[in-house]
Amino acid sequence: MRIALPLALASLVLLVLPWWLPALTPVLLIAFLPLLWAHRYQLPTALLPQTGVWLLSSLLVGLGWPLLVSLSWGGPTASTFKLGALLWLGLSGFHFIHHYLGAQRGYIALPFLWLSAMALPWYQGFAEQLPSLGAAFTGFLPFGKHLSLLGLLSVTAWLWIVNILLFLILSGFRNHRQWKPLTGQLLLVAGLLIILPLWLSSGVPAAGALEGPSAKGILPPEARKADLFVSRMSFFLAGFLLLFTLVRGYLKNKDPLS
Repeated sequence: MRIALPLALASLVLLVLPWWLPALTPVLLIAFLPLLWAHRYQLPTALLPQTGVWLLSSLLVGLGWPLLVSLSWGGPTASTFKLGALLWLGLSGFHFIHHYLGAQRGYIALPFLWLSAMALPWYQGFAEQLPSLGAAFTGFLPFGKHLSLLGLLSVTAWLWIVNILLFLILSGFRNHRQWKPLTGQLLLVAGLLIILPLWLSSGVPAAGALEGPSAKGILPPEARKADLFVSRMSFFLAGFLLLFTLVRGYLKNKDPLS
């Protein structure tokens, strides 16, 4: 806990910075690394101590992020706490998927769990005035002018993919201490997932700028077609993996929490 909670706090700070200093929006590319390290440090312990520490760490990030960001436009509302609870449940679900289905499926599920939590407010009608990682790029060119085409959830998925790949690369380096693979893998991620998308988006005509609250890094009241597609895919995959985890946990221990 002495290591996990400070790491979770570091992720929270990195996630909040773009709303107070828009020029620091690119820090979202590494914002989840401390949180992922916090989870890695808990793995040698038993499941119940792991779970308790992770529930606190994920609560700090899942609830703390929307609460702190909401201060930049007037303070939290009931919708802010609903979003925080959804994000906390998503991060908690990742822990159990990681434990019962393995690290690979856990990291695959993590972005979809977060995206599902971000999409539910649209379907429940309380999306307005909620923060969005994707919408934080509204004022950051060249992505900003293309968000209506790409979708906010697609940009959020991109952020999660970059964070998870960087985490796995750095974890591998920590285990083997080999600089050559580290350099090649970092260059590959930077080229394919950061430089190439920026270069391609610079040549695509804008499909209409985002309007309204989303210009401040906030979810718009209604989802766009791209967001609806990503949200439905996220609901399906996250729901399937969670259901599979419950069945696997029950068959293994007769009690998923034991």
